[in-house]
Amino acid sequence: MTFLDTIPQLFFAIPLVIAFSFVYQGTRSEKMPIIFRHSLRTMVSLTILMAVILAFLEWVSP
Repeated sequence: MTFLDTIPQLFFAIPLVIAFSFVYQGTRSEKMPIIFRHSLRTMVSLTILMAVILAFLEWVSP
């Protein structure tokens, strides 16, 4: 058993959501305050979307 086996796989989504949000908003704007504000909103939206999908998959699975 390795160290990565003890970490729930859902935690690997956190850096992915953060990186995606900053890269996505960084391509939309060049001003840092706007990038931070919009990437926070994108992070929240992605987290809610992933939670809804996870809840649906848990509900559907036997």
